[in-house]
Amino acid sequence: MSHLSIEKMEKFIHGELSEQEKEDIRVHLEHCDSCFGWYMNIIDEWEPGEKLSDSFTDGTLRLLEEKIPDSRSRDKSSRHVTRKTIIHYGIAAGLTLCLMFTGAFQKVTDVTDAVENRDTSITSELMKKTSGLFKIIEPGKEDKQS
Repeated sequence: MSHLSIEKMEKFIHGELSEQEKEDIRVHLEHCDSCFGWYMNIIDEWEPGEKLSDSFTDGTLRLLEEKIPDSRSRDKSSRHVTRKTIIHYGIAAGLTLCLMFTGAFQKVTDVTDAVENRDTSITSELMKKTSGLFKIIEPGKEDKQS
């Protein structure tokens, strides 16, 4: 694979090539790591020689003002979101208090304590019940094995 020449790279950066040549260079940069690294170094060091005109800056700001909604409407929507959030937190706090006063949380902790304080584990109980079920399904099989 041949690498890009300095002249070709400079013309590409300054936009002095035909569309087909630009596309060929883009494809080459996608597949050649060394040329792509070289291109990125040139771009990092490149500074435009021209300053942006005031009319360009003013036109860009005018377009942005047209595209971005008025700040007052953003304040209203921001207040609306804040109000909804406060209402949701209030509902959550109210439900939490109701559950605490009715004893629902205490019942949940009692159940988890009972499960934690068991003498045998749930797994060993399941194994016993499963082996008992096998004895019911296939009676006499255990007698043949022993």
